[in-house]
Amino acid sequence: MHPSDFNNLMVKLFMVISLTATISACGSDDKPNNNNDASQNTSEETYIYRQLEKQFCHAVLDTTHGYLCAIRPSMLDSSARDIFAAGSAPDENFGFGYHAIAFPAAGTNIKGVYIHFTGSMGRAYDQNNDRFPSTVILDEAMAAGFITIQIAYHNRYSVNSPAECQGALDVDNCAGLVRREKITGEDQTPIVDVPVADSIQQRLIHLINYLQSNGFEFPVPVISNNELQWQNVYLGGHSQGAGHALYITKYWNSAHTCLLGGIIDVPDNVPEFPAELIADWFLDNRVTVDITKVRALLSTDDEFYPEFIRAYDVLKLIEDQHWQSFTAAAYFDQEGNTISGHGAAVHDPAFAAQRNTACFTTDLFN
Repeated sequence: MHPSDFNNLMVKLFMVISLTATISACGSDDKPNNNNDASQNTSEETYIYRQLEKQFCHAVLDTTHGYLCAIRPSMLDSSARDIFAAGSAPDENFGFGYHAIAFPAAGTNIKGVYIHFTGSMGRAYDQNNDRFPSTVILDEAMAAGFITIQIAYHNRYSVNSPAECQGALDVDNCAGLVRREKITGEDQTPIVDVPVADSIQQRLIHLINYLQSNGFEFPVPVISNNELQWQNVYLGGHSQGAGHALYITKYWNSAHTCLLGGIIDVPDNVPEFPAELIADWFLDNRVTVDITKVRALLSTDDEFYPEFIRAYDVLKLIEDQHWQSFTAAAYFDQEGNTISGHGAAVHDPAFAAQRNTACFTTDLFN
């Protein structure tokens, strides 16, 4: 072969090899290219916070750090009740009410979702007087960057009242069964009658689906396959609500939990009163509470302060210093009603910093 012919052949061979390599680098329909932009972009989409349009609320209150939105439970589910019972003034005026959702101001750096449970007989939104009774903590939650849901639930009576477990000491694990039925709607005990439509879980699912169906997006998955994803949200509550928050944390987990003015549940006498004088579910060692996620705040003026301290000792909150107490000076709400030490843990504006530490940060108290 003539040298010039050999050189020409080598040039052609080099061109074929180069072209083949170029085609391979470009990828093909059935072999995704690991070097293209789409495959390199493995980060999640950035969450863009947008408030729910106010037109989807039954009532609205603008606050310093956002706005509060009331939504009627019976509108979301015709089987859900807005009041405990009709025809009796006390039953009509206490408990249940409308759900309240706190939407931080536009441009807020959203840190998460907080679910708050009010205490016995309280309402997230009181349809009788067009009032959001928990405005103080809801506004603090928005300031801290939390989208907040305050659910209206079956709280007409205290778990520790004569109408419930104080009047049923011969029922084994009364407090635990009552709380589970209020949370899930499952038939646990005749001491309470909580239809599924009035349960905390079902009401939250209906409310969250309603918000999402109207264009609101949460920063974390709050429900998946129509089941609540408790591990993705912060929980908190006052009094009876603190107990529900702790119960959910123990049996279903949570991202963080704060107890305000709570918790203690009366012991039953089956098979005998426990030495700790506390409800059976506290002593259920099959499941333990992750104390690293729990903070608590108490007023020393709270009439139940000694009982709460005893409960914290059982929960190991005392030895790990995950709680803080304060002295609540007398003060009045917007209607001029005197607020007790028990209510100060959630309502008194003077203790905003303590609530922020308990509910919206994971730092230990100083």
